[in-house]
Amino acid sequence: MATDDLAWITAVCADDLRGFGVEQFDDETPAQALTRLAEEMDVDLHRVGRCLALLKQEPCVLAGGAPMAVLGYSPRSDVFRSSYDGDLSEDLALLDTPRAGVWLTLLSMEAGELPDHPEHWLITRLLPRVSAANPDVIDLAQSYARWSIGDGPQGLDAHDQRLGRAFWRCAAHRLR
Repeated sequence: MATDDLAWITAVCADDLRGFGVEQFDDETPAQALTRLAEEMDVDLHRVGRCLALLKQEPCVLAGGAPMAVLGYSPRSDVFRSSYDGDLSEDLALLDTPRAGVWLTLLSMEAGELPDHPEHWLITRLLPRVSAANPDVIDLAQSYARWSIGDGPQGLDAHDQRLGRAFWRCAAHRLR
């Protein structure tokens, strides 16, 4: 594993941890607190780093799970936009790389192994067309797109509308 996989963790600050409710003891640096938590929860921080790199390099978003998590990176603004279960609040709108790393660390506790290659079930490729190993994400994205232009199933409930909107907001963030 390359040491660059962990470069992001050195920039994690106390505000990044506090923003997601991660406890930092008085004798710990933010990086030590996150490392301790990752060890306790069996999260591979190298994998988090590789996931961050994948999202920066490929025209894709992380999308999937239940509740659904979505994370997209904007090369233009060098920040991530995230959503968890359709939440698009401002505190999830602009995550720098260290804060996105904390978000992914916490997500990994629930979702398991994070993607480090484009064919992973949590990755949705955006170009040349939307494609993913997870058919549920594709169905949601397509249904929401049709619904939003009034050209498709009107049967999307409020929760699916919220999830679809979150997916496309994060995808648009990546494609800008």
